[in-house]
Amino acid sequence: RDAVWRLANLLVEEANIDNVFTFTTTKAILASKLGMTQETFSRKLGELQDLELIQVISNKEIKITNLDKLKQLTR
Repeated sequence: RDAVWRLANLLVEEANIDNVFTFTTTKAILASKLGMTQETFSRKLGELQDLELIQVISNKEIKITNLDKLKQLTR
């Protein structure tokens, strides 16, 4: 699976009831667990934000703004 799929899948599966994903570790560790570099992780977050699927709230929180479209990326 490609990097966008892996990231979208993580966000969909780990988001709370309010569609907010909270980082419990560093971006570097999450990126490594997803099999990508930290730079790729950040770039893919930016791509998802440009597509208006997510909104980066802070260094530790991401709000899913379009859950249905994000889920489509995980199929």
